[in-house]
Amino acid sequence: MSSSTMNHLKNEESPYLIQHASNPVDWYPWSKKAFEKAKKDNKLIFLSIGYSTCHWCHVMEKESFSRDDVAKVMNEKYVSIKVDREEMPDVDAYFIDFANRVAGNAGWPLNIILTPDLKPVFPFTYIPRESRYGSIGIIELLNSIHELWTNSPEEIFRKVEENEKLTVNKIPKATSYKNENLETLAYNQLKSSFDRSYGGFGRNMKFPSSHIMSFLSNYYNIYKANEALEMAETTAAAIRMGGIYDHVGNGIHRYATDFGWKIPHFEKMLYDQANFIMALSKLYTATSKKQYIDIINEEIEFLRDKMLSPEGGYYSAIDADSEGVEGKYYLWTSGELMRMLGEDYTKFASTFNVREDGNYIEEPKGMSNGKNILYVENEKNYTDKFNKNGFFWLDEVIKQSLGKLKNARERRVPPQTDTKICGDINGFLLYSLSEAFSSTNDKRFLKYAEDLYNFLSNKYVKNGRCVHLIYPSGKTISGYLSDYAFLSMGFFKFGFSTANNQAIDNAKEIADQLYLKLNAERDTIMNENRSAFIGTLNSQEDSSIPSQFAVYERTQLYANMAGQYNELINLSTSETVENITKYPSYFTFRMETEMERKNSILLKGNYNEIDDLIKIRENLADKGYSSVYFERDDSLKSNTYSLCNSAACVLNGVNFESILNYLKSQKK
Repeated sequence: MSSSTMNHLKNEESPYLIQHASNPVDWYPWSKKAFEKAKKDNKLIFLSIGYSTCHWCHVMEKESFSRDDVAKVMNEKYVSIKVDREEMPDVDAYFIDFANRVAGNAGWPLNIILTPDLKPVFPFTYIPRESRYGSIGIIELLNSIHELWTNSPEEIFRKVEENEKLTVNKIPKATSYKNENLETLAYNQLKSSFDRSYGGFGRNMKFPSSHIMSFLSNYYNIYKANEALEMAETTAAAIRMGGIYDHVGNGIHRYATDFGWKIPHFEKMLYDQANFIMALSKLYTATSKKQYIDIINEEIEFLRDKMLSPEGGYYSAIDADSEGVEGKYYLWTSGELMRMLGEDYTKFASTFNVREDGNYIEEPKGMSNGKNILYVENEKNYTDKFNKNGFFWLDEVIKQSLGKLKNARERRVPPQTDTKICGDINGFLLYSLSEAFSSTNDKRFLKYAEDLYNFLSNKYVKNGRCVHLIYPSGKTISGYLSDYAFLSMGFFKFGFSTANNQAIDNAKEIADQLYLKLNAERDTIMNENRSAFIGTLNSQEDSSIPSQFAVYERTQLYANMAGQYNELINLSTSETVENITKYPSYFTFRMETEMERKNSILLKGNYNEIDDLIKIRENLADKGYSSVYFERDDSLKSNTYSLCNSAACVLNGVNFESILNYLKSQKK
């Protein structure tokens, strides 16, 4: 195949697959046609999973998949399949879990060698073109595996058997992990891994850990553990001050490559923004500090400026690269800054650690490229100052300077935006925007949540059935478990935050469909029919976002509050139960659900205006009740309410004073 010939991806609509459609590699999409070819030709499958804004995916595409010599080996000896992880999250989740189990790590690009009948054998992430630094090059690697398949296929099948043993304990067991001490154990584990100098957890590369900040804020609200709040606030401040935050255009990058939050990996993912908004909202609930509202507003301004579609949904990601160079859009030479800022340069450079020889360290070279990323020092004395005084560095000179940089940056070639609108992540964003409104009572956030709810309810949900994504051509991909979980959670949260009964009813319909799907999949797994790639086989720990299984449990809690008492399906495996009880800090969203179960209340009333809800919510928050939901009940008289929890309604048709007296009595 010549490099000018389009391969089998030519008719795909995924931006990631389109990027590879002109490769000399004879790529197939994940399809029956590819599987049949592998069986007919008795060839191993080279499966490569990534997404359109993945930097190291771009590197492999440029170094290897665009080269004829690599393509020759792949085309002659393998059937090659490309998968967009955002288009097929179930397939991605299955193989990510496989890679973690077999190799101890996983990421993207994710490359898996499969047998012709789709049994995974060897996992790899980035593979260099040529052997270096102890890593085997792709041609040498593929030739050696093909030789093994040709001359000693029994070694391949032996490896498959070894791999399959790693999933033996993943069949769901009816075992409870309920334990009153798990929340405190999670808190203590987080204390032991907390970086007291720089914020975050561990001393390697730093991910935002937003769901951990949410857990810690909730833990503080309930147990008044000051150190929980200190960890959450220090981490949030370090992110906002560090290079992981885009000081010019707002929004957070994917992660920091260093433990001091200074050097980012430049992708911007929708799910990271949604997760951060959720954490900031919980921090505001815990502290009432205006700076958290300010950062939420910055986040939303960024989303609406760069990731909002004309239809009303939000795009999935923005690339790390522009003009083929990682971070080029975001970096500055000191000379550029001097010319733009003039006499204000010295103060700006001192504030944001600009160096004449550059402060940005290229990965993996480990040396400066002569350019600068903007960051404010975030050691503890600085983060303490931020937590006390908010945006202490943002005086008028700095604000004006950042405005000049933004205008200049808008004239650069921007990184590519992946314009897929995924139902699950938009559902998560709806949850976060609803949390922002219910935490702050800021009507700006209500408007953004309403707009997104209207988009999703019109385009992505019909009669309880969900859509994963809709391409510009109109092609629709049906919803996966993650879509049902996140969309039902988002609809419930929006409905309960605004007393929107239509949203609550829609959420209940989605929850019913989710229940049916999970029941069917559990039965399939219990019968050990593993012919399909089923999400429940995969890790139930939280990662960049809460796991879909933790979200299902939260959705079930909300459904109970709405009077929908479906049995909670126990999705735990023997391994999950063991991990939750030993390492609950890996399952913080589940821990939060248990705290919500014990502390949330639902107040039904004949509400006429959103201001009625806001006044009641503020009144209850002043008295220490921060987890309050609302549902409209037209049968109640004006100024009377019914008080409910996740199990039942405990007061019916009483005045507000009676509600307060009852809540007070329960605290004793």
